[in-house]
Amino acid sequence: MVKIVVIGASGYVGQATVNSLLTKKKDDEIVAVTRDTGKDSFKALASKGAKVIPGDMADPSTLSAPLAGADAAYIVVPGHIDRTNLSLNALEACKTAKVGFVLMLSLCSADSKGEIFADQFTPLEDATKASGLKHCIVRLPMFLENIGAQVGAIKDNGQFYTPLEPSKPYNSVSVGDVGEICANILLSAKDSTHDGKTYNVVGQSTTETDVAMGLTKAAGKTVEHVQVPYDACKQSFMGMGFPEWQTDGIIQLFKAINDDVAWTKLPHTDTEKLLGRVPTTHESVAAYVLQ
Repeated sequence: MVKIVVIGASGYVGQATVNSLLTKKKDDEIVAVTRDTGKDSFKALASKGAKVIPGDMADPSTLSAPLAGADAAYIVVPGHIDRTNLSLNALEACKTAKVGFVLMLSLCSADSKGEIFADQFTPLEDATKASGLKHCIVRLPMFLENIGAQVGAIKDNGQFYTPLEPSKPYNSVSVGDVGEICANILLSAKDSTHDGKTYNVVGQSTTETDVAMGLTKAAGKTVEHVQVPYDACKQSFMGMGFPEWQTDGIIQLFKAINDDVAWTKLPHTDTEKLLGRVPTTHESVAAYVLQ
């Protein structure tokens, strides 16, 4: 029996990981840590067998109880402007609790010094490596499921909008695959298979033209990609409630794809190995989000 703690279980990756752990666990203790335990999504996790415990990265003392005796902990970095310090707090709490193994979330763009997201995640990678704890880092690209934000336009107008050039290849990945991979890593924490490793968890390369074809098949009608200027993209994201710092960081990711930066075209070797199967395709995600 092992005790696995997911810190920051409120987001898509955290919930996907906990759900995957719950489907794979036998007698393991799965702990989901979040600031707000009253949400329906966490009540659902509890009903499936997870222990849902309140905890806040802004107050590391609240992490002591859930981390006590943990064999493995996953620090799911939050979408917060102060996420570097918040996640460093969680890492320190793991050190204090002498957690057996730490999994740290990062981004494929982490080596792009001077960019918003890279400058947030590089200190986390460095601190994890220097922590003295057994550890693993998973680097992620953008998510295939992000297209779900445009379901309305796809159904109403037969269009989706990004600033990407239609033929530019890039990696993205399914949140479900990420959750399954992270669960697999956490469940094997005791055997040191992944200790000291950094994995690029990316899906198969695709283009916006490919995505349009997948959406067309799923929707049963023609769906087109419309390339929009970066400024229009920024206005759209901020109109949906994204803060400016995060919006600017996302725009930098789009620019990296259009500029053919190396991290946008990584092989999916790690993903396939960690999943034991081919990654989920954009066609499958299109069918899911449009159902």
